[in-house]
Amino acid sequence: MNGSIFTLGAVGALAAMGALSKRGTQNVHGQIPDEVVESYSYGKCVWLAIALYEAYGWPIYVEMDRLPDGEAYVSHAHNKHPSGLEIDILGPQTEVDSFGGGRIEGPLDPAGLAKIGGFRVDREKVNEAAHIMRRYVDPALRAKGLI
Repeated sequence: MNGSIFTLGAVGALAAMGALSKRGTQNVHGQIPDEVVESYSYGKCVWLAIALYEAYGWPIYVEMDRLPDGEAYVSHAHNKHPSGLEIDILGPQTEVDSFGGGRIEGPLDPAGLAKIGGFRVDREKVNEAAHIMRRYVDPALRAKGLI
């Protein structure tokens, strides 16, 4: 692993394999800009998962996959609410989208996520994700009585 979570090479390889087309831009309450959904679905999902963990203590789960060259990477991260619902940028869902059919690892805390993903927690990125969480994810959680 080269220390990145989701390299541009990984995105390109996944797009070529059709994996990125599996997730639409539908969202729970229809108010999340498409570019935010895309950013926090492909690459920044780990920072959002850490922000949710820090705010609510909900464990992190990741889908681990491999590129054609064998390099392992985190293809998606989400949190699990005590109710069993899974939470990512699209809000609470029975099950978040699977990106590549990789194995699911968890429950994890931020240190465990960083270890399995081969990166260090970036406070600036987590803080940015926390802002996104408060603006877009929390309203969906409140609407369902989850926070």
